[in-house]
Amino acid sequence: MADSTSVNLYKLLRYALAANAPRRVIVVERDVFPSNRYVAEGIARAGLATLRFIDSADQLPSALAPGDVAVVALSHVDYRSSERLDMAALNARARQAGALTLWDLSHSAGAVAIDLRGTGADLAVGCGYKYLCAGPGGPSFLYVHPRHADAGWPAVCGWMGHAATFDFAPEFRPAPGADRFPVGTPPVLAQAAFAAAAAIWRDVDPAAMDARHRSLTDTLIDLIDTQCEGLGIELASPRAHARRGGHVALQFANAAPLLAQALVHHGVVLSARKPDAIRFAPHPLVTTHAHLWAAVACLRDLLQRETWRDPRFGKPSV
Repeated sequence: MADSTSVNLYKLLRYALAANAPRRVIVVERDVFPSNRYVAEGIARAGLATLRFIDSADQLPSALAPGDVAVVALSHVDYRSSERLDMAALNARARQAGALTLWDLSHSAGAVAIDLRGTGADLAVGCGYKYLCAGPGGPSFLYVHPRHADAGWPAVCGWMGHAATFDFAPEFRPAPGADRFPVGTPPVLAQAAFAAAAAIWRDVDPAAMDARHRSLTDTLIDLIDTQCEGLGIELASPRAHARRGGHVALQFANAAPLLAQALVHHGVVLSARKPDAIRFAPHPLVTTHAHLWAAVACLRDLLQRETWRDPRFGKPSV
């Protein structure tokens, strides 16, 4: 646990390039979450790599074909639609081509079951402040498969990543494994909050969590289908749980941000992504089916009465 998702993404992209030299190509999804692309672009602008964009995972075979890809950076779940990629299949394809995989788990970790070791994932990052419940500004996590644990120095060397942190040695000596990736003094209060969340997660059965999340999100989709039919809102996420991440995305072509603000005003906490998506994110540890009934009842009422059109809901939002 250290730093932000973007910083850890930078660290691991650089680490993958070093571990898989002399290959210098990073494969990136064209429409990935913008910050992920920005990090990769910065590395390329520094002359350390070349980027190769894909529009979907279906294009990965052709991107790998030249045999020069060092790392494939993928989001496990699309931040807009919640579409989930097949981690095992894509890891196998990348490995066959001699490339490493780096997964962003921000929209899946803590909501659906993930088996990094079992699927052969090489590297991963993810935020702590979503489903993992680290709180606002919570630190990010990074994962390095043991086979790459000592593949090279970290891209940013700091005293917290030293093999003997409090020896204050004049020269850097990387700590073993993933312990080499922390850099400077951590945000202690944020780490303490995450420690409390981690104590809960240690007792969570991933299979039970996944089943609970499936029940919640399937129920939410059923409620949208039956309670909001003909009101201008449509499902934008896959219906199959195995292809869906942590949230359920709905499409509202008229004004998704307005509708989202109206829902928040009435006590339904969710988010919007421009131009037309709203995202419900049931949490398997705390959300109940009754919460979903109440949320969809509120949504139906706002749509039927068109109260979301109130100008007060038009203030700027993310």
